Amino acid sequence: MLATNHRVIVIDLPGHGFSGPMQGAYTLPSTAAALDALLAQQRLTPAAIVGHSAGGAIAMQWALQNGSGATRFSVINPALLPFIGFAGFAFPAMARVMANAPLLPTLIAGRARSRSAVARLISGTGSRIPGPILDVYHTLLQSPSHVRSVLAMMAAWRLESLIDEWRNHGQSLCVGLGLLDRAVPPGRTRSALRGIAMTSIQKWPARGHLAHEESAEDIVDWLKREEVVA
Repeated sequence: MLATNHRVIVIDLPGHGFSGPMQGAYTLPSTAAALDALLAQQRLTPAAIVGHSAGGAIAMQWALQNGSGATRFSVINPALLPFIGFAGFAFPAMARVMANAPLLPTLIAGRARSRSAVARLISGTGSRIPGPILDVYHTLLQSPSHVRSVLAMMAAWRLESLIDEWRNHGQSLCVGLGLLDRAVPPGRTRSALRGIAMTSIQKWPARGHLAHEESAEDIVDWLKREEVVA
């Protein structure tokens, strides 16, 4: 929909689609650096960046490290905060163990051969997506390399300082939240962003974590209203 009037670059994060894995630690700064290297290689200066979930954190980190103040940033159900309490300690440790166990990513990917299992995983995010998009997830989650990269990311990322650094950065931010999101609780995201200047929040009451895949029309309308795109 956007490509009718804009040049749209849809990136494949290292290890997350069908690209090769990250070289080195899968930290947030290193992922943002990989994005910047890709943009430099392609000689691209984006007028706007839209990031979903972990991609929202990557977009913000890229802005902190490299981004121009002229670039407009929009994030959809952004993963901006670490897990709290025991989960904050246990989940990264578990991910490190699983990522470093050679057979576990293969076993998890094998479980994804069941389309119904993948459908349950997606519905657990609070979203209901069209069948053709579910088919793509079904294919992707059968890749041990993809599973290993996701676990490596969970193990290496540290988000504790991201919000404070963004607050000091002073960049405007458009935030879209699916209120049915069960992967990244929208209430926690709103609380984290409270008091940050130049932040606008759009709420979609009937959308979950994969809001952009439930209704692309909602996202495009929002981006146009916020003048992220013309």
